[in-house]
Amino acid sequence: MDMDQNNQTEQVDQRKSVRENRKRDDLTYKRKKGVFSKIPAPVQALFFIAVFAGVYLFGYQFRQPAGNDYYRDMKELLKKEEPDSYKILTRTADSPILVVSPHGGKIELYTSTISDGIAGEDFNYFDFQGQIEAGSNYERLHVTATHYNAPQLQELNSKAKVTLSVHGVANDDLRMTFVGGRDKVGAAKVIAALNEAGFEAAPPPPSISGEHRRNFVNQNASKAGIQLEITTAQRRALFNNWREDEPRKAFYRYVETLNKALKAHADDQGA
Repeated sequence: MDMDQNNQTEQVDQRKSVRENRKRDDLTYKRKKGVFSKIPAPVQALFFIAVFAGVYLFGYQFRQPAGNDYYRDMKELLKKEEPDSYKILTRTADSPILVVSPHGGKIELYTSTISDGIAGEDFNYFDFQGQIEAGSNYERLHVTATHYNAPQLQELNSKAKVTLSVHGVANDDLRMTFVGGRDKVGAAKVIAALNEAGFEAAPPPPSISGEHRRNFVNQNASKAGIQLEITTAQRRALFNNWREDEPRKAFYRYVETLNKALKAHADDQGA
């Protein structure tokens, strides 16, 4: 009998202990919830968004330019640079294709003329030209493609299904067009078309692959673009005496080949 009473007493004590633990847990939970428990969920969400935005903007002030760039991005360049140090040209067309020369004019020589020739009146076009007379346009006005957030370009690019960016890469000996970007099908078609037309073209080395998601060429409506990196030797070979206003027959063959390849690719994509 005494053993039964002891067992019953122990069971009662255990139940009391469980209830007391639950009460302590509930009290601790309520204390942890604190002030936020009284704030509506939408207000809490706005608070955290404001904190995140503040942290981002604070960090942006101390973000360093990419590589050897002078400015952190194009928005900073357009805000701080003298207006006569650059020129922006745009054209619109009833086309899903956009051709871009982000480092045109005196930044990466010949790329403005080449991209203009590719686009013609057929495609949408964006050209940023360095115009600094004294000093180095490249060192001051080059903004890497992953930080290239020029508003006019972003507006055109958001509607484009096929985007081609025209860059120059330093090499005085090799006549080559490196074709990269995240649009692998389009890049392969461009390489094949250039090779068939008698120009050397190949996939790029990793350092100029153009595959980064933040690269503007990959931020079009398709989230994938085609990036050309044309060597100095190949660019010069398209012009007489290295003069940009004296294109050779090879220039017209080069830009016409790219124009046709882009049209074919857009048609195949149903763009």
